[in-house]
Amino acid sequence: MALSFLYATKDDVKKHLLGLDVSDLPDVLDSVIESKYLTWAQRDIDSFCGQNFDLTVTEDLLDGTGSNILILRRRPIREILNATLYVIPSVQWVQFKRWFYVSVTNQTGIQVARPGGVSPKTSGNNPPYVYPTGLGFLNESANPDLQTATFEDTEQRYGESDLFINVQLGMLTIPPRVLFMDGQAVPFWNYTWLRGVQNCKIKYVYGYSNPTTTDPLIGGPGNLPREITDATAMLACRYILLAKAVTMGAGAKTLTIDGVSRTFGELPYEGILKILQDTGYQIVSRYRKIGV
Repeated sequence: MALSFLYATKDDVKKHLLGLDVSDLPDVLDSVIESKYLTWAQRDIDSFCGQNFDLTVTEDLLDGTGSNILILRRRPIREILNATLYVIPSVQWVQFKRWFYVSVTNQTGIQVARPGGVSPKTSGNNPPYVYPTGLGFLNESANPDLQTATFEDTEQRYGESDLFINVQLGMLTIPPRVLFMDGQAVPFWNYTWLRGVQNCKIKYVYGYSNPTTTDPLIGGPGNLPREITDATAMLACRYILLAKAVTMGAGAKTLTIDGVSRTFGELPYEGILKILQDTGYQIVSRYRKIGV
């Protein structure tokens, strides 16, 4: 998967190199940090946590639960692009058209999505929607004549919704009330994700946005948690010191920090390497996805 952005910058990495002599490393260190070490460190973070955190578009094919709740595989959810329920595979039954975002922060209170709901301007239009420009949603066209949806954070829009998206939990909930499915002359007292095999197709965007740019969806700087940036910088710094250790020679066991000689073991920088790795992983452990 291509990286949509790097979790940290070379300046973030250099903060963890303060006090260490890296003058014997190549002059191209700056470019190597971005092209190699940060990418490696980012993959390390993703592997440890069991998921990536940069913005990603994905599509889940899920089994119907028979209840009104469906759990997506990735989180936090930034935006739903399409939600379709099938009676049998490859035969469309209904597309949800009036979804509403609730619990729009992650577990630490960082805003991930825009609160509120969507409604087509014309009832015959199907998702994915085209939103007015400037809201931060993914668009097929910026042409106002082609815009088919409005987005409002209102009680009325909430009451009209046919799908609630819990951003933090990655949970889709169908309101338990009597509704006529659009295009289907059938009312459902128990409005559910019908039990089946991969009969629920959900296309969505998950993850966080680049902290070095403005995110129009949340109305401010990108929302990647700072601890993910710090942990990535630490692991990238570890790769730099590993490269330095190789250049120091197999017999070297000490280094100088602020003029004081330190011994760290058989490998130069051994103690610092362990601290950087252990601390980095500890910082992001709260984001680790538990596998079953």
